[in-house]
Amino acid sequence: MSDSSINTHTHLEPHVSEQSANRDEAFVVTHPWIRHYEPGVPAHLALPDHPLTWLLDRTASRYPGRTALIYYGTRMSYAQLAHHANRFARALQSLGVNKGDRVAIALPNIPQYPMAFYGTLLAGAVVVPTNPLYTEREMQHQLADSGARVLVMLNTFYPLVRAVRKQTALDHIIITSPADFLPPVPRALYPLSQRRARSPEPHLTQKELHDDQTLHVLHTRLQSHTGDGSGVFSPLEPVQASDLAVLQYTGGTTGLPKGAMLTHRNLLANAMQTRAWILQAREGEGVMLCVAPFFHAYGLTVGMNFAVLAAASMVLVLRFKAQEVVKAIRRYHPTIFPGIPTMYLAVMREAGKHPRDPGVPREPAHVLDRQGDTKRVTCRRLKQGRYEIT
Repeated sequence: MSDSSINTHTHLEPHVSEQSANRDEAFVVTHPWIRHYEPGVPAHLALPDHPLTWLLDRTASRYPGRTALIYYGTRMSYAQLAHHANRFARALQSLGVNKGDRVAIALPNIPQYPMAFYGTLLAGAVVVPTNPLYTEREMQHQLADSGARVLVMLNTFYPLVRAVRKQTALDHIIITSPADFLPPVPRALYPLSQRRARSPEPHLTQKELHDDQTLHVLHTRLQSHTGDGSGVFSPLEPVQASDLAVLQYTGGTTGLPKGAMLTHRNLLANAMQTRAWILQAREGEGVMLCVAPFFHAYGLTVGMNFAVLAAASMVLVLRFKAQEVVKAIRRYHPTIFPGIPTMYLAVMREAGKHPRDPGVPREPAHVLDRQGDTKRVTCRRLKQGRYEIT
């Protein structure tokens, strides 16, 4: 699929109508916030009438060899990511998932998240982003409230779901591990690194995994659903821009969390709005440091969907640790770092403990925050704004 209003712009500059570009005084009077936009940021965007999966289709078609994911040394191209997403869609279809069914994804920022996210949308199902660190009560509420039929989760946290599964509508659980897409040596050492980690018990055993026909291993399901060789999944029912794409649960600060209903058009608009705001981002050239969790609305849109739209490489960080983030910055030289103020302060403190690495680029990295105006911190540009789901 293609959209002429976007494909004709080499760097994905937003398509803006002449009327919008003029920003006449009468319009600004009735929309005073426009005065505070940076020069070049459009007042209006023309949105293509496509589902959100169009982002991945388009980028994989235009930049197939471009690195999509960087995960502790593992690199995956956009063509490979699209291929895995299509395989995941076929796996869901084989499990009886239909259009509109809910698929919960309780994963951190690992390669399996974008695979499962876009694969679920390709199948016409609805993603329910879920915090993998939820307690039993929190997990049960969100799974039951959303009506999720399938859950994609880490193997170490399965005991939590086992304890509450009878109180949910789950038909299938797909198990995966952070080690699955690590390079060979780190993958072999990963079990040793987890010996001191505290995880729920009793652990998932190989016998339980073999005996329970509703438990599936993600890596195995991806390998067993190669399709017809074309690499393109064909849904039984076409997915429209107006279809529900995500049930994004609120923080629950005023009661139990509630699912905000986000359509494909909503999320595509969010990604394009973010792209329009970051004027310096160039298509096919950026590197996104993905520390903000994808299961949060902010990380989902500003970290993952924006990166796919701009054909940026996503550096995935499993969990926020300042030392680890500084190492990633020095190794991969990200150009965009979506985060929150406490992250930036921790990173700056950690970086200040050591001499500046001569390998770190001196050009500004665009740092995206959620609250305020534009400031400059040391040699980096800080973009601030609010992002909410309701």
